[in-house]
Amino acid sequence: MTYEIGFNDVPWFPNRGVQVGFTVGYLVALPLISLMLFSRFPLVKTFHEIIHWNLQYTRVTILIALSASWCYIFVGGLLNLGVGLSQSLRECSTGLFLCTWFYTTTKLGIYLFLMERAFVVRGGGIRLKSWHYRFNFFLMGCWLCVFILLETGRIYALRTDGVCTFGWEWWALIPLMSLDVFVNIYLVTMFVIPLFRNQFLNRKLRRLAIKSLWTSIGSVVATMVNLVMLIMIEAPGWLCLGSCSIDIFANAILLFYMTMTQKTDDREAKAAWTINGFHQEWPSVSNIEAQNEIIDYELNGHRMDNTTVIEALQVPREASIRDNSSDQGILPPTAIRVTRTVGFN
Repeated sequence: MTYEIGFNDVPWFPNRGVQVGFTVGYLVALPLISLMLFSRFPLVKTFHEIIHWNLQYTRVTILIALSASWCYIFVGGLLNLGVGLSQSLRECSTGLFLCTWFYTTTKLGIYLFLMERAFVVRGGGIRLKSWHYRFNFFLMGCWLCVFILLETGRIYALRTDGVCTFGWEWWALIPLMSLDVFVNIYLVTMFVIPLFRNQFLNRKLRRLAIKSLWTSIGSVVATMVNLVMLIMIEAPGWLCLGSCSIDIFANAILLFYMTMTQKTDDREAKAAWTINGFHQEWPSVSNIEAQNEIIDYELNGHRMDNTTVIEALQVPREASIRDNSSDQGILPPTAIRVTRTVGFN
């Protein structure tokens, strides 16, 4: 690949056409990312929730992913179109450091959100009592180890023609790809198994599982295409930043699509969790009567109507991790009272 020498004799891009294409891409991507971020997180309201520690856990994961995506697109555009990666070895090293930091942070936020969705569609409950959720935290610990490997395995240099090239050692890339593939396959499995078992009586909850499944598949496809391309070619810095920006932007769009009906999805999940918990604990009316002695029958004639009333005996308990839109509103089965009124002539 030959490079045209620009007005400052620094070959940032192969030619003017590539530079114009990248400029247009960044000018389109950055406003769209900003729109996604501020439509999900109004500035004043979000700031108020943060300072009062009232930001829901699901929204925290979305905020991490979209904020890191915005930072990556912004910094990538600044380095590619402003400062330049080929000015010195310092700029080249800075570009790789920021690429690693924001890229892994974005992926972490997306994975935390998808793990939360997997927890929702598989029945919910108290997070820290679920082996799925505890395993998710273990995976996040592995992701932190991969980030450390990526930081210690950075490779960057200026070629003889002045072009910045950077990448990672094989012993850092292989764990990254392996963990990325495993996490995405694990998440896909978490959504696929309930769908194949037809466990969803609620159509909206089933639709949530399908949306989450497609989001997981789209995320792994975008990531694998990006990483394989960067491994197969000797990528200059501008191409690495641009390719990762496309990957990040695609994942941000998927996340934005996934959260378009977040409030409705959480309400449906909360209702499904409460009903499922009730039926698992109280499989029959006779069982309720035997244990609570709250169902009375009067046989005075012919039956006219049959009315069942379900009411809470106590305030919903606090979840182990605060989330107003999900398991904070779940009642344990012992806190639900069933009263059945049977009318006769």
